[in-house]
Amino acid sequence: MAGLDRMLVEWYSSDAARRAVQELLAPLLALGAKRAEPLVRTLQSYLDHQGSPARVAEELHLHRNAVSQRIRRIEDLLHTDLGDPQQRLALQLACRAARI
Repeated sequence: MAGLDRMLVEWYSSDAARRAVQELLAPLLALGAKRAEPLVRTLQSYLDHQGSPARVAEELHLHRNAVSQRIRRIEDLLHTDLGDPQQRLALQLACRAARI
């Protein structure tokens, strides 16, 4: 994991990468740090666990229904399809970079 984090720090240090992350997550970040942080954390966990609400619920100590509600809200805010592999990868990298 340290290798990935180091790679992401280097990637995120470029202006283009920071802009890309900001653009991808803009609708979430626009909610303000207090409201955006749990959504970004939920999204990252959801992507890390291949879309398993049960595993996300366990990791974040939430009910599965709460996870599902957050994911629907995230999809609505981002206007994205989390079933699209390219969108999933881009968002997964953006979430990780934003949390570093």
